[in-house]
Amino acid sequence: MKNSVQLKADPFYLIRRPLLPVNTLFELNKRLVETPDLLWPFLHQLFNEPLVNEAIYLASPELHSEFGKLRAHDAAGAVKMAQSLYKYLVRMCTRATPYGLFAGCSAGTVAAHTQISYAGAQMHKKSRLDMLYVCELVQAIAADPAIKKQLRYFPNNSLYTAGNNYRYVEYSVAGKKRAYTVSAVQQSPYLQAVLEKAACGLYYNDIVAAVLETDATLDMQEIGEFIDQLISAQLLVSELEPSLTGDVFFDTLAEKLQHIAAPEMVGSLQQLRAYLQCGGTENYCKAHELINEQLVQTGTKDLVQTDLFFTHAQNTLGEGFTNMLTEQLAPLFRLSSQKHTPELDTFKQRFQARFDTQEVPLLLALDIETGVGYGTQHGSSTLMPLVGDIDLPAAKNTAALSWNGYTQLLHTLYSRALQTAAQEVQITDEDLAAIEEPNHLHTQIAPSLFAFGSLLAKSSEAIDKGDFRFLLATCNGPSAANLLGRFCYGDEALLHKVKKSLAQHEPDTAHTVYAEIVHLPEARVGNVLQRPCLRNYEIPFLGKSGMPQQNQLPVNDLMVSVQHGKVVLRSKKLNKRVIPRMATAHQHAQGLPVYRFLCDLQRQQLYYGFHWKWEHLAGSDFLPRVVYKNIILSKASWQVKLADITGNTQQADDADRLRSLLQLRNIPVCVSITEHDNELLADWSTTAGLQLMLRQLQKKGSVQLTEFLHTPDNCFVTGDNDALYANEIIVPLHNPLYKTGPPLPQRAVPAVQRSFAPGSEWVYWKLYGGAKDTETILKETITPFVQQLRQQNAIDGWFFIRYTDPEPHIRLRMHLPKTQQHLLGQLICGLQQALQPALDAHLLHSIQLDTYERELERYGAANIEDSEQVFFHDSNATAAVLTMLDGEDGERWRWLLAMRSTDMLLNTFGLTLNERKELMNSLSAAYFREFNGDKNLSAQLNDKFRAEGRMIRSMLNPADDVQNQVSAVVALFAERDEAIAPVLERIACRAGAGFNEEGGMDLLRSYLHMSLNRFFPAKQRLHELGIYYLLYKHYMSSVAILKSNQTPLAVATV
Repeated sequence: MKNSVQLKADPFYLIRRPLLPVNTLFELNKRLVETPDLLWPFLHQLFNEPLVNEAIYLASPELHSEFGKLRAHDAAGAVKMAQSLYKYLVRMCTRATPYGLFAGCSAGTVAAHTQISYAGAQMHKKSRLDMLYVCELVQAIAADPAIKKQLRYFPNNSLYTAGNNYRYVEYSVAGKKRAYTVSAVQQSPYLQAVLEKAACGLYYNDIVAAVLETDATLDMQEIGEFIDQLISAQLLVSELEPSLTGDVFFDTLAEKLQHIAAPEMVGSLQQLRAYLQCGGTENYCKAHELINEQLVQTGTKDLVQTDLFFTHAQNTLGEGFTNMLTEQLAPLFRLSSQKHTPELDTFKQRFQARFDTQEVPLLLALDIETGVGYGTQHGSSTLMPLVGDIDLPAAKNTAALSWNGYTQLLHTLYSRALQTAAQEVQITDEDLAAIEEPNHLHTQIAPSLFAFGSLLAKSSEAIDKGDFRFLLATCNGPSAANLLGRFCYGDEALLHKVKKSLAQHEPDTAHTVYAEIVHLPEARVGNVLQRPCLRNYEIPFLGKSGMPQQNQLPVNDLMVSVQHGKVVLRSKKLNKRVIPRMATAHQHAQGLPVYRFLCDLQRQQLYYGFHWKWEHLAGSDFLPRVVYKNIILSKASWQVKLADITGNTQQADDADRLRSLLQLRNIPVCVSITEHDNELLADWSTTAGLQLMLRQLQKKGSVQLTEFLHTPDNCFVTGDNDALYANEIIVPLHNPLYKTGPPLPQRAVPAVQRSFAPGSEWVYWKLYGGAKDTETILKETITPFVQQLRQQNAIDGWFFIRYTDPEPHIRLRMHLPKTQQHLLGQLICGLQQALQPALDAHLLHSIQLDTYERELERYGAANIEDSEQVFFHDSNATAAVLTMLDGEDGERWRWLLAMRSTDMLLNTFGLTLNERKELMNSLSAAYFREFNGDKNLSAQLNDKFRAEGRMIRSMLNPADDVQNQVSAVVALFAERDEAIAPVLERIACRAGAGFNEEGGMDLLRSYLHMSLNRFFPAKQRLHELGIYYLLYKHYMSSVAILKSNQTPLAVATV
């Protein structure tokens, strides 16, 4: 199987392990089978051990309090407590996902051999205040009148200008949740002065001075009230706003307050920090008391956030393992797909319809009033008290199952499992070879990504011999830092390695920078969003960056455009493309539009990774384990329904019925109760495990059970006293074949008029109707009407193009010379009268006058008027040729003549045969990707060339024009080319290069695209693919014949 993908592992990894060994739980369960009454005494003893007791306090202070009231002999009164503690015990023995002290992590290195042991390991607890309370505390401090006037203030970093208003996002807090609204305030000299001068931070008294500079007659009380209103309305935010990147904010809060005359508060914060650093249940209780007695009281129970880190000498993975892992992951990328985000796709369509190729401020584009918005927001930002808070149900997903190589593989594997009654099915190389590898897959996998899963083996030595399995959770991106960022603050070595990895695989260049998104959607979410500064630049949006201001790219610095089907961000300050990144695993789907947009943009047109999905088979009663070589892609699973046991009347007890069902279906004794990404081991040979399963069944009506693979014989990670630990490993990867896009074209400030409203020198109509009907109107009504206007010198230019957004229409533009602009009314009335019969006959259903927006970004301000001349002469020639086409025979000639027109244009642009071949190759490849080209499409195009190659050669040979009866048509093309030749010469002269250079080539691509658009009434882009591909094949044949010193195939010249 040919595979183009290459993945490389970075020389480090992160391993996560539970607090307690897995054999602790298995030994307990073994004893419980014979002696169920052992459960409560065992739990009581274990959870009174200081470290485990502290873990419970951090997870649930309420449960910890109730547990403290019970004694070892209170088994009868502790049934519910035993159930809760048993679940916590299972979690602390089997799940390696960090949560308080339940699990911790450490960074290891890739070396010659695998050796991971926690024998003699040191444990480091990193505790800090919960961000929910930190936000409450900071708000209270900043609101203190004495402190308020000693702070620096900055403009709200969501602020932007819209007309005569400033718009920004502010939030209110209800039930400890943030509710965001877009607010607007009218511009004023005072407000403008304050916001401009506060850009780098301004103390309260300096803000007063800034207002006085604007108007020295203002009363000091009025100024104070004005500033207080700005702060209250969140137009200005204080320097105490919690930062999400850089040093842990609570650790630096006391330092920030040192310059303020508040020694008692600083002392309390320092004492509070000391309690957290010491750790332990007693110190956490003292911290809680100190908060309620000396700081801001809170009803929040979860005051402390703790992460657990380990330091141990033996922490290496062998190079043999990482090499095998990357070699086996590479072909699995055939199962991945390019990330298509419906919201981003819709944004591109709306943006292009509204702004075309313009570059506009990002916040203006995302504004629902002035721009196109983002996502599911509808209507307007107008206050609507009756219906504004009503959430309508999402549209039902009625999409049919997409049958492709992946779904075929699902059915193949499922059928194998059913036929053989096997619990495991293998994916073979032949299975993968049957799935076509997408074109350019190897260059469009993210440059930095990670493999996340669990390593299963009997020993470290077995791993180095290749005797292991890797239980893959996901191979994903777009960055290796996604799952690593939040742990970097607790491990300096990890921080250094992650920053080095990002600098190598996502480097800033002369044209592009990667920038970290900094946003705080909810106060509590800040617990997982806090991380050190990992990149050179950050994009703060309703969140505080820890980077110096020169390294911050505010959202109002960002410009957005759509170029070649991609959304492009550019920083005005740096004049570079900006690629957003987010070094956390936060789910952004329910966030604010700006936040969602930036996060969605991370994965644009990337094959960002894969994880196994059974898709429509997911609800099956049984699904097998799926394996490719050493990689487990999916665990075996079973669906068990409550009805399955209530229908069995042979046993009176539900627990007995459940046990019988599990035995009947050969479900392993150790399985996990799975709900989304939460898994809880249930050993149903024990009463405790069976009751866990039964309670979930009674609560939910059904449960999904998945096989549990972290059994002691699969746990190679060792510790003191024969401890065996489950694990999760994050292996950073990179794609050495990733290709960045070309540098952004330089965008000059337009020196010519962009917009022409109705009534100006350019008149612009949109004529809506069916594709065939508008074609008829173009030939029979518009073309003669334009010819008449030209003969009368009423217009000196015109052109047309075809659009299908939102429905088929022709865009018709005419230019009146200055001496004829008094004829504007007559021109509009004349066309209206000419089109009225088509309206009456329902051939047209709408005629609209609109504003003509020049595409200055695509063609350049200096070239736009000359480009309009190219459009003018090409429209003349194309419209005249279209009038000659009729019936089915005319449709065959249409594409042949379009090909001849394109070839003659390439000649007029001065391209050599080799240059034409390369241009057609790149254009056809781009359209091939756009249409998700595969082997089948490629075969169809090649078949088309074999069938039509002789006719194509004849059509492109001027010597056959008379025989082909196209002399009149060629004369029209020649007249066009003669008229645009001096225009093209002026454009080339301005650029200082020919059209075979990069800048000129971009213009040429656009001219060709517009010319072919005019030729075809429907499916214009698909026609472009066909024309470009057939021309490429023709030119390739011509070049081959030239090289063999034979008579070359004809290339049209006139």
